[in-house]
Amino acid sequence: MKKVIITLVLVLVASFSYGQKSAEQRAKANTKEMVKVLSLDENQEAQVYEVNLVKNTKLMANDKLEQSQEEKRANRKVIYVAAGQKFKEIVGLEKMKVWWAHKAD
Repeated sequence: MKKVIITLVLVLVASFSYGQKSAEQRAKANTKEMVKVLSLDENQEAQVYEVNLVKNTKLMANDKLEQSQEEKRANRKVIYVAAGQKFKEIVGLEKMKVWWAHKAD
C-alpha cells in the first residue's frame, strides 16, 4: 500500500513540474507562432522574442504575488498593453491587426 501511495505522489509531482513552462519556453512558443502568422524577419523575430520574454517573466511573477484576482487581472492588463505597444513598434499596426484577428479565432 505504501508503494502505491508513494508512486502516486511521485507521478503527481512529476506531472505538475512537467506542466510548468518557464518564461523562456513560453516566449519561444509565442515568438514562433508570431513568426509563422506574421512572416517576421530575423531582426523582428529577435525583438519580438525579447518582448515576449519580458512579458512572460512579468506575468509569471504577477501570478505568484499575494493579491486578489482583480488586482492580478489589472496587472496582467497593464503587462499585455505594454507588450502590445512594443509589438506595434516592431511589426507595425497592420501586422498587429492580423495578429489580433488570429488570436480572436
